[in-house]
Amino acid sequence: MELIRLLDYSLKGPGGVAALQEINFSLNRGDMVSIVAHARDDVRLFMRGLASLVYPTNGKFFFQGKEFNFSDYRNLLPYKQQVGYIASDVSFISNRSVSGNLMFMVNYFENRFPTTLSDDIMKLCRMFHLDEKLNLRPTYLDPENMRIAIIIREVCKRPDILLIDRPKEFLGPKSFDTFKSVLRGLADTGVTLVFHALDEDFVKEFSTREIVIEEGKVVSREAVSKCSILSKVKKGEKYNHRNT
Repeated sequence: MELIRLLDYSLKGPGGVAALQEINFSLNRGDMVSIVAHARDDVRLFMRGLASLVYPTNGKFFFQGKEFNFSDYRNLLPYKQQVGYIASDVSFISNRSVSGNLMFMVNYFENRFPTTLSDDIMKLCRMFHLDEKLNLRPTYLDPENMRIAIIIREVCKRPDILLIDRPKEFLGPKSFDTFKSVLRGLADTGVTLVFHALDEDFVKEFSTREIVIEEGKVVSREAVSKCSILSKVKKGEKYNHRNT
C-alpha cells in the first residue's frame, strides 16, 4: 500500500534558498529507506518535508492517495498523528515534567486524558533507565536522557511512519543497542522507516531501499549492496555541513 507520494516537490532551505527541487518520491507501507547525501542540510530538509514541518514551494504531497492542502495547519493533523520524528531539532515542553510531556502526547494524538503512563510507555522507560526521572522537568535531564525521552514519546505514538536522523549520533553509544532492539520490534509490526545513518551495520540491518540526495535531486536505488557514497561520507569526503 502506498503511503506517501511526492510529485515535482520543491522545498526551500534556511534563508529561502531553493535546496531540494522537483522531488519525485514514493513510500509504501513497510518500506525501510536509508538516505545518503553529501550535504547534511539536504537530509534535514527532506526529513522535515516528510514530517510536514516545512511547506513546499511547488509540487504535490499525497498521503494514502489524498493530496495535502497546506493552507490550514489543521488539515495536516491526521497525518502528523501517524508520523514519528526523531531528530536534533525536536524538543519537549519546558514547564512540564517528562511524565507530563508523555501524557500530553497521548492527549494530543489520541484525544484521551490519562492520569498515569501506560504499561507500554513505562516498559520503554525502564528499558532506557528513565523510569526514575519521570518527575523531572526537561531542563534537569542530561542531554542523553532528554533524547531518550524524545524517542520514547515518538515511538509510543505508534506511528505508521518513523523518521530518524543519525540515530547513533543523536542518542549516543550507551543506549544505541537498546534503541535498535526497540526498532526491531517496530519493524516486526510493519512500521515504515525513513532514516539517515552513518553506521553501516545499522543501514544494512534496517534498510531495504536507499535514496541518494545530490545537488538538490533525489535518486532512488537498491540499498545495502551499494554503500560507496556512505563510505565516502563516513571518511569525511565532501560531507558538507551547510548551516549546521
